Amino acid sequence: MLDSGLGPEWQPSISKMMLYYKGARLCVRVDPPHADAWRREPYYSQLRECSRNALESQQQVVVYIRKRTIVVLPDKDVDLGDLEVGNQIWFGAQKTPRGKTWYAAKVPAGVPPEEATAWVLSRAAR
Repeated sequence: MLDSGLGPEWQPSISKMMLYYKGARLCVRVDPPHADAWRREPYYSQLRECSRNALESQQQVVVYIRKRTIVVLPDKDVDLGDLEVGNQIWFGAQKTPRGKTWYAAKVPAGVPPEEATAWVLSRAAR
């Protein structure tokens, strides 16, 4: 369990999820037979709220179902597919007339972290 302020519904035996921090990332490990558990309420709206708060301080909320990786953003979820050892998760935002829109992408292991933004932007320009 991550926070004693979370209700009893977040107990892994009930929610079918385990929450923990790894650096600046809130990791949500979902029991594979219950792959959609994180999308159910009250979990989904609370994960979205965590994401809103986390991104402003350069943190992430990421759902893992085995290797499948889904980034929870305030305005959408981004399914990155299977994340392999060394892959990075990049995220960024763009201001629009309707407010901020968030993006996430999987960056291959061979791209140095300091070049991840340039790598993502070069792919988006294509």
